[in-house]
Amino acid sequence: MKLNFKLTSVILLLLFAFLNCKKKEEAQEKKEEIKTPDTIKIQNQSLYPEGVSYDSKGKRYFISSLKQGIVVEVKDDGTNTKFIDDATLISTISVKVDEPRDRILVCNSDPGVSVKTSPKTQKKIAGVGVYGLSDGKKIAYHDLAKLNADDAAQFCNDMVIDNKGNVYVTNSFAPVIYKIPTEGEPSIFLKDDRFLGEGFNLNGIVYHPNGYLIVAKYNEGILFKIPVDDPKNFSEVILDTPLVGADGLLWDDSNNLIVIANMDTNKVFLLAGKDEWDSASIMSELTTQDAFPTTGTRRGNDSYYIESKLNHLFGGNDKDGEFEIKKIQFAKKAQPASEE
Repeated sequence: MKLNFKLTSVILLLLFAFLNCKKKEEAQEKKEEIKTPDTIKIQNQSLYPEGVSYDSKGKRYFISSLKQGIVVEVKDDGTNTKFIDDATLISTISVKVDEPRDRILVCNSDPGVSVKTSPKTQKKIAGVGVYGLSDGKKIAYHDLAKLNADDAAQFCNDMVIDNKGNVYVTNSFAPVIYKIPTEGEPSIFLKDDRFLGEGFNLNGIVYHPNGYLIVAKYNEGILFKIPVDDPKNFSEVILDTPLVGADGLLWDDSNNLIVIANMDTNKVFLLAGKDEWDSASIMSELTTQDAFPTTGTRRGNDSYYIESKLNHLFGGNDKDGEFEIKKIQFAKKAQPASEE
């Protein structure tokens, strides 16, 4: 009896050890499976992408093109193929994947650097194209410039989708933020002279689940907090220092704000907000190459930004053939995290 008991105990211990070892191997394999690349190199002559958005279901990135006016699908190995080629699109700017609604949204503008540029469209268009996420086929096109046709210039720059599917869109050349509802027609969500300025003005935009937008003003390096239910009651977020060249915005997994800045700044900042983002302070920062980082995207727990080299394009050199999507890796994430 004792012998059988001991034998059974040994067998059970061996079985436990085997299963535990197997579990560790599977966990390691899973960890290796979800490891994401630090850099994705994209070979595509004269692409000049401004927007980037990750599709977790398709395991692919989508990037825009100021020069070619298309949307390109990018895999982790850098393989890239044309996904959307619509004659309506002149320069594609922001790109947003909306997985819950199986669509991809694209900002359309013409700053004068596209192969499709013409006097009819240059600085005169601001629109959002809606396409199928599975096939790239056009679902709808929203001409936003007609809503503020009295403004001298137009530039649809960035957009964000809230938890109900409404889309908010910034215009960099006119002091306007648009709203495209899930049902009904687009409208001017907010227009204010505080958004005016030299060159590019309103730029990156994110939605906070507590019911407000954070919007960057590029040339001044400031942020606005805009309640979605009372947009006229907006305020400027108090910052330690201006973030001149603030372009793309995105939240990290702790509700801290990542700010991607170019121009002479060429940095990515991590901000912590206080009092529901009435104020914010810099927690960490990283310096990028002089390759004009513009916007970013989330991929699981990771964040990425894209190097656009738009400084070359607007400087008259449109011969670049390599662009990169890079993981955002701060040297140290300070505490505390943002208040929710």
